[in-house]
Amino acid sequence: MEIWLEHWHLKENPFSVRPLEFVDPLFYKFFVTNDSVKEFDKYFLTLLTPGHDRSMVILGARGSGKSTLLNYALRKIVDMKQKKDKRAWNVLPIFLSITDINALTAVKSLTDSFLRGLLKSMYWAISSDSLNPFRGSFIDLEEKAHNYLSSVSSMNPSACQLIIEEISLRIKSHFKRCILFIDNIDKAYDSDVVEQWLLQAQGFIDNVLWGNNIYTLIVGGVFWYELLEGRTPAEFSWLYDTHIHMRKWSMNNIRELISNRLKSATTLSESEYALEKYFSDDALLELYDINYAIPRLCLRGAKSCLYHGWEKNEKIITSRFIRTHPHCIDGSLE
Repeated sequence: MEIWLEHWHLKENPFSVRPLEFVDPLFYKFFVTNDSVKEFDKYFLTLLTPGHDRSMVILGARGSGKSTLLNYALRKIVDMKQKKDKRAWNVLPIFLSITDINALTAVKSLTDSFLRGLLKSMYWAISSDSLNPFRGSFIDLEEKAHNYLSSVSSMNPSACQLIIEEISLRIKSHFKRCILFIDNIDKAYDSDVVEQWLLQAQGFIDNVLWGNNIYTLIVGGVFWYELLEGRTPAEFSWLYDTHIHMRKWSMNNIRELISNRLKSATTLSESEYALEKYFSDDALLELYDINYAIPRLCLRGAKSCLYHGWEKNEKIITSRFIRTHPHCIDGSLE
């Protein structure tokens, strides 16, 4: 255990800034129901019902909780299926995350990564007994996808796409709705790459995905901000039917976020624990204001405060300490 953690009665660093993942057993212990979540909940049940809408994007600044909201939506569907909720029984969720950030630097690498990632995600979904009640009807496609993904040969986008098309058709014939959750495309720094890729991928998304009742829920970044404000060409208007714009987190939301993390890692008993033993109210306000109410920044700032507070042998982080050591609170994204 690192010494600074022991100083604050913590068994581990509680301030991971990675988005919550839907498979995390502590998901709901960490999750904060903010205004963006409440807005999304109004749309949630419509996602499960086939209709005219084909796509939704989640818009927001880096670190504002977009990916966590995406994982929340996926977690809700998975939980409903496990509880045998009839509203989700005939819905297939598929989660695709572009994990290779280098793939976002060129159109070809993004295309290759997207297709291989989509096939891998489809394979994971159709081969899951808990997600796919019709698994017996997908055995041949499971084998085909597995053989392709296990091959050590070079990437063959055409062959990959053909298998995806077969799976998409089979999904349409068995499920009333499939929802494809797409994360991390917003990590691209070059919006031109994403724009060119979207233009190139429009036919595939329209025909292979939407044409087979596969609804897309996409995390969007700067490029989608511009799209929303009408500053991009009209040919991108096809990208979504509905959007959720991440709202500013309230002070109470940030308090709850930091407190949830500390509670998960404290060595104090439940009766002994209190957020005020770590941060005074005025310190939390400083943390909130200086980091623009962005949760990822606030988590990094909180960790920095506790680390430097240990160096100065502080017993509690106060606004006076922060003003005296302003570098401690900077939770920059880099």
